Formats: sequence, structure tokens, C-alpha cells
Amino acid sequence: MDIKLILMLSRQIWNEAAGSNAAASQKTGKYLDSFVGYLNYYDPTLFTSRCFLHTAAAQAVPDTTKALGGILCLWNDVRVDKKENIALHNGMINGMMAFAERFWNGGNAGEVENENLLPSPQSEAGAQLARFEEKMTLHRDRFHKEKMRWVANAQIEWQVQIDDSEPLAAYGGVVDLDAFCQQHLINIGDTATAQARTVIVAERDMDIEAWIGFCVPARSNRNGYGIGEQGRWEGGGQCFVNGMEVLPPALWQEPGKYSYHFNTWGKPEEEAPFTDEQFYWMRRPAKIHLQKGENEVVIKTPKTYQGLRWSFAFIPIYLPL
Repeated sequence: MDIKLILMLSRQIWNEAAGSNAAASQKTGKYLDSFVGYLNYYDPTLFTSRCFLHTAAAQAVPDTTKALGGILCLWNDVRVDKKENIALHNGMINGMMAFAERFWNGGNAGEVENENLLPSPQSEAGAQLARFEEKMTLHRDRFHKEKMRWVANAQIEWQVQIDDSEPLAAYGGVVDLDAFCQQHLINIGDTATAQARTVIVAERDMDIEAWIGFCVPARSNRNGYGIGEQGRWEGGGQCFVNGMEVLPPALWQEPGKYSYHFNTWGKPEEEAPFTDEQFYWMRRPAKIHLQKGENEVVIKTPKTYQGLRWSFAFIPIYLPL
């Protein structure tokens, strides 16, 4: 009865507009933070960092007189072919770790301009995120190795160029290109092309694996590129290492399928189940040969229609999961 009464008298903060969370928190009454609450909406790798970087309930110092906490949801609105994979498809364990770290401890990792973009590793927020990734890695290896498709990735530094704009820095194994353009005031139309470069330094000749992906559909909606054509990545994205193109490591079972350039809520497309090969973190990673010294990685990814969740992922895996 008490819990129901509190919820009836409280408010929930939903809006993602800049400053809305902090502005709402200045009003009277108690509230719940639903600002980062959907495991099934974001790229699971990016969600983990985004949740850690979030200022829970807009309180740099927790204020329990107002903030009741937050809500973390997993709404799998689209069918899946194997229900036991719902947690893996949505990054449930790593998402819960980041959510617990932030909402139990309160505060923040330091000021960031956009929670959808990782901070520089040289910043205070970047240093805190790196330490948290070390903690997550220990928990993964000790307790959750078969239940997590996640590796530390915050230290990757990119130079990203949108069409003919000036190359600018971005960080992390997943880069939200929509957020990148928004932060840097880069105006794009319905179509654009992004090119990103990074360097991997290897102490010797070695082979590694990497998750590679372009465009992640929300698990509540199928709007996205779907599966690539046979022998190609989804959406026409490309990856090059030292000038050699890296192609998908296996034949697609359903090449060219599930390409829907519209929101599919309440439409028949929602009934087509998600399968592992539709998500880069569930697929077999690509094998990459590194030479001793510096190795250049180049990502090219087009935006081809309005409303695309535009992003790319390149996440090296040095140890087998």
C-alpha cells in the first residue's frame, strides 16, 4: 500500500531533451528517473557506458528527499527465435551492472556533453569509465562469462569525418553518429557518409578477433538495415585494416533480410523473430591480422535514409569469450 501511494504521488522523468532531466528535478515532489531505463532500446555496449555516465535523477549529490531512484526495463516487443537469448540480445547483465553502479551510488562520473558519446580517456569521466570497465571485466570473467557479450572498449580513439567536414575525435567501440553530428553541429540531410580512423598498436604479429557492425535496431522496433547481402556488412558498411577489407567471417543464413526503413510498431514485421546474426555482438567475430607496430583501422558507413539509427561498432576481442 505504501509503495503504491508513493508511485501515485511521484513523477517519472522521460524526456531526453538537453537539460530536461535537471530542469524537471527542480520541481516539487518525488520522482523516478526513467531517462536511461530501456535495455532494449540502445546498442547494449553503448548503453553500458551511457548508463555509467548518466547523472542519476539529476543529482550530482544524491537527494533522497526528492529522488526515489530509477527504473530499468527489458521490453522485448519483437519476437525472438530463442527466448533464452533475450538477456544476451539486450545486454542485460552488463546493463544491470552499470545501472546498479550509478543508481546505488548516485553522483556522476564527471561532466559530459552528451551521454551517448564516450568521453576522452584523458578526462576525469574517461578515467572513471576505464576503472569501471576493469571492475566489469573482473565480474564477467568470474561470474558471468557465458551470459555477457561485452568487452572493455572505452579506450579506443577515433578521428571521424562526416562527408567533407573536418575530422573530429570520438571514443569507444561504438560511436553514435547521430549524437556525434548533434554535438558538433554538423548538419546532414537524409543521406551522408561517415569515415572513421583509429590505430591499433601491436607488440608483435598477432591475430585478434573483432565485433563489427553497422546500425543496431532497437529490440522494440525493426527500423534498420537488417542483415547484409551475402559477403557484405549490413547497410553497405565497410571495414579496412592496413588497407585490406575485412569481410563477414561466415555466410549469412538470411542475407538481405529484415531491412525495414520505417517504424514497425504494431505492424506484421514485429512478428518476424530476431535471430543472433542480426546483432553484431551475437555473431561470430571477424578474424583480423595485426602486424607488429601500428595498424590502421578504417570504417566507412553510409546513412541512406531519414530516421536511421546511425552508428558503427568496432570492438577488438583479445581474449576468447
